[in-house]
Amino acid sequence: MKRSLAGWVLALAIVWLAAGCGQTNNTFQPNTGAFISYLAPSRASAGGPAFTLTLTGAGFVSGTVVQWNGQNRPTTFVNTGQVTAAITAADIATVGTAAVNSLNPSKGPTDNGLSNTITFFIDAASNPIPTISSLSTTTVTSPAAGFDLTITGTNFMTSSIVYWNAATLTSLTPKSVTGSTQIVVTIPSSLVASAGTAVVSVFNPAPGGGTSNGVTFTITVTSGPTGARSAAPIAAPDAGTVAAAGSSSGSGAGIAAQDTPAISGNGRFVAYSGLLPGSSGGSTQIFLHDTCAGADAGCVAGTVLVSVGADGSAGDGASSAPAISADGRYVAFSSTAGNFTAAGAPSGRQIYLRDTCVGAAGACVLGTQLISTDAGGALAGAENILPSISASGRFVAFLSVTPSRAGEVAAGGAGAPNSGYRQVFVRDTCIGAGGCTPQTTRISLQPGDAPAGGAATGPALSGDARRLALAGRDATLFTPGAMIDDSFFHALIQKTNP
Repeated sequence: MKRSLAGWVLALAIVWLAAGCGQTNNTFQPNTGAFISYLAPSRASAGGPAFTLTLTGAGFVSGTVVQWNGQNRPTTFVNTGQVTAAITAADIATVGTAAVNSLNPSKGPTDNGLSNTITFFIDAASNPIPTISSLSTTTVTSPAAGFDLTITGTNFMTSSIVYWNAATLTSLTPKSVTGSTQIVVTIPSSLVASAGTAVVSVFNPAPGGGTSNGVTFTITVTSGPTGARSAAPIAAPDAGTVAAAGSSSGSGAGIAAQDTPAISGNGRFVAYSGLLPGSSGGSTQIFLHDTCAGADAGCVAGTVLVSVGADGSAGDGASSAPAISADGRYVAFSSTAGNFTAAGAPSGRQIYLRDTCVGAAGACVLGTQLISTDAGGALAGAENILPSISASGRFVAFLSVTPSRAGEVAAGGAGAPNSGYRQVFVRDTCIGAGGCTPQTTRISLQPGDAPAGGAATGPALSGDARRLALAGRDATLFTPGAMIDDSFFHALIQKTNP
């Protein structure tokens, strides 16, 4: 009897619990409205304009309302498979997401009218693709000074960049941007120094953005630099010119010998000094002329500026004494300019090496490097002149002269302090050599207790850089044990009478 009573109590408890559960207020209901398959568009850029959003699916009715983050938006019924909604600019003002659903009129307490929800993406603002309609001029006669070019078009931005020549993608920062339709950019003289064509385009950065259409700019050449005279053996009347003695402005005046043009091993390229047109009394520059001698039929003779600053402008000091590699690609020269490298340059004349990229196989970046530099400080305060270059362009020899006569002559390596005497150095640039560290080696030092007399004479480096010739007064002119690339330099000493 007790067991039977316990069983009845348990049964009643279960019934009571079941009844209690049935009396709870369970409000969950499945969606009873339309079904959304997709949105068009499904994303937009933040800060964009108002637009019409199309919802495609099934089950839409004439009273369907589109909701954006739970808020109703003006809705147009198209058919049972499609509705549209007006989305405001404020709805997509910031980056993020929005929940989009539709709401059909309710038919009763068990019909919530809701559809499924689809996420709409609001992306970071996308920059437009620019277009060019015209240039203020599409031709120039070279040599010419730098000039301002006005570009007219659409979708220009303050962050736009002008590209000059699609092949090299030389980038120029606009001088000014007026609205979205006009850009003014300064074209440096170095970009129009040789005959040919360039393609001008405008680039807008990401997000979005892209490159505009290109407009062709034509450069014609009529003559060599101002004050230059024709030089044999260049065949063309205006091809290849030689300046008179280089400018002596800047420190070290009177040290450098009169300029002589340099010719490549195949006779095609000639490097020389001269003045840019309209720069009477200005600084001499270094030019490289391609005569096209022995080149393919499609070659166009022209001249390029070698003494080019890091910003694309001409050198801001006098340049002289060019020396050229066998293939015409590398040109070494002496200059007082300080704008060839981003880091600037020491005072006085320095030796530089310019990679013109002439005949380069594959990608090549135009650039200029300082040659007259060493870790030991032997070149501090020196005037560095009269470079000589190896056939490959890897090695450059030059003469270093210090105006001060203070200090003692120190025998030994390149790291010894400069004594105020004429010294010859060779720089290994490591061009074309893997696992190589650039270094400067002193090859000679002036012996005795007084500088040598006579005009300064520079070194002559053999094509393979294994031999070096130098005029000197004493057989002990050369530093014992000077080495470069594990090869000794063998000097040919020219003995002269006091």
